[in-house]
Amino acid sequence: MQQQNKRLLLSLLLYFHFFLPIQMFSRFSRFGTILNRPSLRCFASHQRPPSNGLSIDVNLLGTQLDLVKTHLQARFASEELINQVDKIPELRTRRNHLISEGDSARNTRKKLSKDIGALFAKGKKEEAEKLKLEVENANKAAEKADLELVEVEKEIEDILLLVPNLLDDR
Repeated sequence: MQQQNKRLLLSLLLYFHFFLPIQMFSRFSRFGTILNRPSLRCFASHQRPPSNGLSIDVNLLGTQLDLVKTHLQARFASEELINQVDKIPELRTRRNHLISEGDSARNTRKKLSKDIGALFAKGKKEEAEKLKLEVENANKAAEKADLELVEVEKEIEDILLLVPNLLDDR
């Protein structure tokens, strides 16, 4: 019995002393993909498309979201970050809508202001006062759109600050 315990102890000692360190840093072991940097790079490069020298910006996140997400997964990014990156296209469309809404309100204000001046010149003050109310409403709509636009852009910027660069193809 003692002889058997000694053999077991010796085999465990040999395993932990010689075989395990080799396996941990081997290119094909599951530990090698975690601990050994070159094998990690090799493992990650097979799971993702090439970045082709692209860098992170709002347009890339809007047009090639899948590319960015695969690079984030190769970097072992958290699910929370990936979910935040998923919000970017929705935030971009909201941003574009707010920009067009604000521009439309400003164009309305500009057009009505010209009309108000022409009505005052003709002496039609009552109609001019009605148009002044419409100009005020257009001003409020433009201000509201601008305030929302600032909030949306801040949210996009906060997400962009969290997103790391794409992995290098080398």
